[in-house]
Amino acid sequence: MVCLENDGRYPGHLKAAGQRGGSSPRLSDYRVLKASRRVATLIGMTSFTSLETLPGAHLIKQGVSDLDAGRESAEALLVSIGAPRLRSVGIEPSIPIASPEHKLYALLANERGDAAHSAYNALIRRLVSFERAATCAS
Repeated sequence: MVCLENDGRYPGHLKAAGQRGGSSPRLSDYRVLKASRRVATLIGMTSFTSLETLPGAHLIKQGVSDLDAGRESAEALLVSIGAPRLRSVGIEPSIPIASPEHKLYALLANERGDAAHSAYNALIRRLVSFERAATCAS
C-alpha cells in the first residue's frame, strides 16, 4: 500500500511520501512512509488530535461522540459501519448500532428524499478515505 501525505500547499493536495514537490511524481518517488510519518496512537478516543487532519475525521469524531451519548445520527451509523476497521487503527467506538447500513440509508431517505443514494455513497467514500489514511498513519 502506498501512503500519501498532504504537502501543506493545497488542502486535499497529496504527494508521495518523500517527494520534494515541484514536479509530477514518478513511480520511483512513491514509497511507504516509515519513520517520518505521523503516528496515530489512540486508546479509545483519548488523543484524537493526531488524526484530525485526516479526511472525514470530523465525521468519525462526531460519530463516536454520538454513539457514546446513545444518539442514532448519520455519523454514529457511519462509525458503526466502519467499527471493525476503525478498531484496527485504535479507535474503539462503544457498542455499534445493529444494521447500520439500512438505518443510515433510511435516515438519509427521510432527510434528503431522492438524493439519499448519492449522500449515502458520499458518506461511505469519506469513511473509507479516513480508514485508509488512518491505516497509513498508524
